[in-house]
Amino acid sequence: MKRKLIIALVCINAALLIALAVGTGTQQAKAQTFPTTDYLLLTTQLTPTLEGVCVVDLGSRRMMAWRLRQSGNRYILSPFRAARDLEQDFRRAKTD
Repeated sequence: MKRKLIIALVCINAALLIALAVGTGTQQAKAQTFPTTDYLLLTTQLTPTLEGVCVVDLGSRRMMAWRLRQSGNRYILSPFRAARDLEQDFRRAKTD
C-alpha cells in the first residue's frame, strides 16, 4: 500500500512538473499602458541586430526610441533617434 502511494505521488509530481514546463513557454511581449500615466511602452526590433524600446507619450503624442545594448552582464539604454511628433507625422501622411 505504501509503495503504491509513493508511486502515485511521484506520478502526480511529474505531471505537475510537465504542466509547469509547458505553461511557462516563451511569451510574446505586448505593448503596455500604465494605468496612472499617459505612456505606452513597447519593444521593437530596430535593425536586424538591434533590439529597442519605444516610449509613446499619449498626452503630447510624442515617441522616443531607445536602443538596448548589452555591456558585459548589464543592459544599457541609449537614445536611438530624436523624439518624433506623432500628430505631425500622421497629419503629413494624410496629406501625401
